[in-house]
Amino acid sequence: MDNFKWFSLDNYSPSKDPSIWRDLIYKRVTVINLIGSSDSDLEPADLFLSYLFKELPDYALKFSTGKFMSIASEMTVGEFQDTASYLGSYDEYRNLESKIYEMASKMGPPGFDFDAYNELRATPLSHFSSAHLFLSINTNHDDKTISDEVLSAVRKHRRIYEQNGELLDEEFSDFISDVWLATHINKPINDHTFSNWYMYGVLPYWDLKTWSMLAGVKLTLEEASLKIWPDGFGNAETIRKTTKKYADSVITWQTLNRLQALSD
Repeated sequence: MDNFKWFSLDNYSPSKDPSIWRDLIYKRVTVINLIGSSDSDLEPADLFLSYLFKELPDYALKFSTGKFMSIASEMTVGEFQDTASYLGSYDEYRNLESKIYEMASKMGPPGFDFDAYNELRATPLSHFSSAHLFLSINTNHDDKTISDEVLSAVRKHRRIYEQNGELLDEEFSDFISDVWLATHINKPINDHTFSNWYMYGVLPYWDLKTWSMLAGVKLTLEEASLKIWPDGFGNAETIRKTTKKYADSVITWQTLNRLQALSD
């Protein structure tokens, strides 16, 4: 008996629209949580298919109209902890944080000063950071745009420390090193990226693998390849060497955040 009779390539169409990929990936990064919190009588594997190929509840597909986790989404947990620990060493920052919490605890009428509260929250973290400026480079932009933005950020950061009377390192700008850029930039997401995601069957492979896990059904790489590429384009080795790696990096919140930025 074919355990995967639900599977059809008709459910997967090529697209170069980042908003379409955003919605498709959003379903997949949230579907397990939706299953876990559902009070449906359906089995998890059946509920998975229901969520995946039908409209999700309206609330589930709403995105922020602003930048979606514009900074924090590019930070690892370790980087966030390091940043929080570093900022915590500044008396000025701790005092500011206390003021914000104190005002927040008194929010609401009568007489709450929203302007003062928002002004405190808008204080740039660069006022408390070290002389090192950490950048997240969006490589989708052209070279001139990237270099102009980097120089602008460096000059602004430098002015802050000059105004604060702090001693600047003569080689201050050298922190933008080849090593930093090589290890912290993401590859661009463009039409070629979307073509590869489709060609190497990222979504159908992820769906097959996840459904088989929920249903307790064994799925070999050979079986998956025959379903994804009935024309013989790929095989088990294609999945092992390429598709699995794509799936591990594509079906993530980080990729979702980047697609949201491209969709704005």
